[in-house]
Amino acid sequence: MRSSAASAQDHYLQLDANEKALLEEAKAHFSKVIVVINAGTTLELAELQQDPGISAILWIGLPGSTGIMALGEVLTGAVNPSGHTVDTWAADFTKDPTWFNTGVYGSQYGNRYLNADGSSSEFAFVNYEEGVYVGYRYYETRGYEDGEEWYRSNVVYPFGYGLSYTTFDWAVSFDGADRITAQDTVTATVTVTNTGTAAGKDVAELYYSAPYTPGGIEKSQVVLGGFAKTRLLQPGESDTLTLTLNAGEMASYDYADANGNGFRGYELEAGSYIVSVRSDAHTTVAEHTYTVGADEQLSGETVENRFDDVSAGILSLLQQQGQRTGQQQIIVVAEGHIHALSPQFVWNALYRRSAIGNLRFDEHCRYGLEDFIFNAGLYARTDKVHYLPQPVYRHFESGQSTSQCQTVQALQGRIGVLDRWMAAEHKAM
Repeated sequence: MRSSAASAQDHYLQLDANEKALLEEAKAHFSKVIVVINAGTTLELAELQQDPGISAILWIGLPGSTGIMALGEVLTGAVNPSGHTVDTWAADFTKDPTWFNTGVYGSQYGNRYLNADGSSSEFAFVNYEEGVYVGYRYYETRGYEDGEEWYRSNVVYPFGYGLSYTTFDWAVSFDGADRITAQDTVTATVTVTNTGTAAGKDVAELYYSAPYTPGGIEKSQVVLGGFAKTRLLQPGESDTLTLTLNAGEMASYDYADANGNGFRGYELEAGSYIVSVRSDAHTTVAEHTYTVGADEQLSGETVENRFDDVSAGILSLLQQQGQRTGQQQIIVVAEGHIHALSPQFVWNALYRRSAIGNLRFDEHCRYGLEDFIFNAGLYARTDKVHYLPQPVYRHFESGQSTSQCQTVQALQGRIGVLDRWMAAEHKAM
């Protein structure tokens, strides 16, 4: 916590006590208050967005000594801003899946490289457990599944969001083909007209939504496919933008043959693909549905999953440990669960090689077998609706792990306990 933090729970990407006091002072003495965000990352701005005493918020990034000269022209209206956000501005960073896999949380609860003796080192690493659900792909997918109320309470500004001193009207048309293959090109034409009183530029964004089957290939609800900006339009002027997307670029990477068709690699699954023109990742202006008649497995370079040898290495270590301890039966039980792990988790587990080599099943298996079992079950329950970002360390650090894994029966019993705990967590979400 910073010394100037508004509360002990605050992090440094929230407004601190000094900043809040400054805003209150400004609101008390001025009828218009414009907040300029001079930061290279997103901040938590929900309270500013909802504050009726704040007239406007302008994000300028890190413009440097030369770029800052443009700020006065933007604030006075001499220049009309036309930038759009390149990330989602979330209301509460601690509710984002990445919060649990990095930063203070990760460092505190076990995301550390181990020394040769198994002790924790000073070096931390990041668990990339979110898969494809990063940034706007997480928020747009979660918002689609959990509804608009959830989205509005969790997103302050969507990815691709931007305002202007003028207004624009869009006329959108799509090419006429309804059935497409990976070799086709999808085209959207957007005629943008400045309907306001100031000169300005506007941005049109193209997104697509691929067909999703629960338990199949993981896909976010929307994916950015392209964008374009108009020239400077005087009031009444129009400009026509052409947005194109190669249909093959809507393919998804299936590393584990999730759809069960015997293929691993990039494929364009059969089904309906919704292509939309939006003003940001969440606001649809027009859309068109295209149909892919059959699964298309994209040819080209051979796709190789470079995590396969890592998975094999982890299992080999466990098998060796089982042979040394005479507990091969326990390892066989564990293997069935470990196969459910994602490549990201197995790769992360490789960093704990020394701990795995020193497994003792009569101890708390914080970095060992029980860690694997827990995460295997967690990933088995992860789906497009609910992402469970709670790493295993929170469970173990709270002192709930009391397993004595000396027998197959004990291990299976512990799996059952963990399974019920995860089910309760899933239901609570």
